Amino acid sequence: MFYLRFLVGVLAFAAAVAYGALLVLAGRERSRVARAVARVMARTVCAVARLRVRVTGAERLEAVRPSVVIGNQQSVLCNAVYAHLYAQVPDSAVIGKLVGKWDLPLATWLFRATGNFVVDPRNPMRTAVAFVNAREAILTRGTSIWIAPEGTRWKEPGRLGPFKRGAFRLAIETGVPIVPVVVSPLKPKTDLEARRVLPNDVEVLVLDPISTAGLTKKDVDALRDEAWRRMQAALTEMMRERDASAAPTPGAHPRAAHPPAAHPLAGPQPARTEAGPRAGSGAEARTAAPGSA
Repeated sequence: MFYLRFLVGVLAFAAAVAYGALLVLAGRERSRVARAVARVMARTVCAVARLRVRVTGAERLEAVRPSVVIGNQQSVLCNAVYAHLYAQVPDSAVIGKLVGKWDLPLATWLFRATGNFVVDPRNPMRTAVAFVNAREAILTRGTSIWIAPEGTRWKEPGRLGPFKRGAFRLAIETGVPIVPVVVSPLKPKTDLEARRVLPNDVEVLVLDPISTAGLTKKDVDALRDEAWRRMQAALTEMMRERDASAAPTPGAHPRAAHPPAAHPLAGPQPARTEAGPRAGSGAEARTAAPGSA
């Protein structure tokens, strides 16, 4: 059954790419094409992967456009999870790497044709050009830029990897805020390496923006570490709520299930996209933030 779902998921991804290519060739505006592809991917790929996605705080992205949007990455399926949010925000672009098995000709062409920027860890000059072009897009077109600051998929559930500096340097140079977004842990229910795809409720939480007003290049590391702390605090709380509400398994230590508590991370509670209210982020976590050059 896993391999059948995997095959259907690949076909769904291919269909979304083909649909986007047809829209580009038909002359549709590239931001609208990107959101249309995101909607298709969100509905089809997540359905095949048995992911039920709930977005909280999407209005924060609308309130601070343009911005630099950062999010954690756990699996290739995170792309389809983020698509639920990306489809709601006009004038957005992604800085991403399409190397190795993901450097597919049609997908790469569509990625570029819809206004996104390709970086290559093996080619520093190509990466530098991508960030220069992203900076221009923010300043001249008001485009919000989405980046995965870990630079890779971090596979330890409930734990962020170290953040690279590029997203935070870009935000300071352009004077736009950082908007952290956190996806709740996919494992153990969703684990492609273990060939496990169980029904999984996934939350996408948009945290309070972090202002870059008055910051200079000397503040890049402090901004990066503050964003890491806020996101790790939210991710830790998500893990706690999930563990607290999980039904006890036979032979395991019993734990009473209870409704999830609101995040103790500050800010007024925004309305959920699909359900009740939940608070955003603000206060620092108690976990030390890792640095990365």
